[in-house]
Amino acid sequence: MANRYITAGLIVFSAIAFLMYTAVSETAKAVVTVDQLVDGRASGPNLRLGGRVSGDTIVYEAEPRPTLKFAVHDIPDGKTTINVIYYGLMPDTLKAGRDVILEGQYHGELFEASSLLTQCPSKYEVPLPGEEAESQKENL
Repeated sequence: MANRYITAGLIVFSAIAFLMYTAVSETAKAVVTVDQLVDGRASGPNLRLGGRVSGDTIVYEAEPRPTLKFAVHDIPDGKTTINVIYYGLMPDTLKAGRDVILEGQYHGELFEASSLLTQCPSKYEVPLPGEEAESQKENL
């Protein structure tokens, strides 16, 4: 009788350990840079790319299918850019100069993103020296 409980416990423990391992391995992906991707130092079927949205490259087409096209470069001032295409709605926080994390596949010159995360803009920014007095004058 005790052997049944031990066997059942081992089966349950093994199942839980397997589920935890697969969950961690699916979400624990390294973020690659634009230079690593272009140089061929990063490859795989599903990549996580970190970059900054370049200049005035954002183009959004709502019809017939929501499509977002833009370019990203390395943070802070990468010279190499990659064109990105994302099929989905454009996030309100997506702007030029904003940092993004993209998940998807790289096809030579184009990164096809299946997921798009943007950096949240900070509501509080530390004023630079001299700016504090100016902002107080504006509030008067």
